[in-house]
Amino acid sequence: MFEIQLSAEVLALVVSSSFGALHLAFLGFAVAAVTLSWSTRAGLIGRAVGIFAAAAFIVGSFPWLTPNWWNALVAMSVAAWGVLLALATVTRAES
Repeated sequence: MFEIQLSAEVLALVVSSSFGALHLAFLGFAVAAVTLSWSTRAGLIGRAVGIFAAAAFIVGSFPWLTPNWWNALVAMSVAAWGVLLALATVTRAES
């Protein structure tokens, strides 16, 4: 496996496949952010955060057009959105 010489075409294919997978994943996160924020008990603030997260995911799905700081911010918003969703869907035992 080591010392394999890859051509420029193969490297272009690997990079474009990676960016394509990232693009598709963030578009899926955008759909999930809107859908899950409406289906949980997050309330109005949770829905607003879900819409904001979806907008960030859509813009973040074009990493070749945005600066690196924005891409890092989008990655952090994925984590923050997941934590908010987990906290909003905590089930409590009924007494």
